Amino acid sequence: MKIALPKDAIPRKNVSILPLSGTTSEEVGKYNSKSFDLLVDPAAGAAVGAATYRQNYRILKGDEDLRTKIQWIKDVKEVLLGTLVSTIDSQKAIVKTLTNQHTFTMFTQAVIELSTV
Repeated sequence: MKIALPKDAIPRKNVSILPLSGTTSEEVGKYNSKSFDLLVDPAAGAAVGAATYRQNYRILKGDEDLRTKIQWIKDVKEVLLGTLVSTIDSQKAIVKTLTNQHTFTMFTQAVIELSTV
């Protein structure tokens, strides 16, 4: 008698859940990004004459792939840290500049829903 594993139990070749490279064809450029001056050392504070650097960040349209959206979230956190923004209104203003109008409306509705929980 021959015993065989069912086809479901045979390990398949590893398939990555997220593609290893982004599939968003648009590169960050002049018309789809926003520039911010960030502090080199945010922990030191915003002293007069503190060293800063300029960085461009993608404006989220909402139809990007998952990897691009994950990178966008990291970028927003970097901007908030590098500009020493602490109030919720200032944070919303930065998110608004890094999204288009439709995406920002969806973001605002989600924040309102979360605040009522």
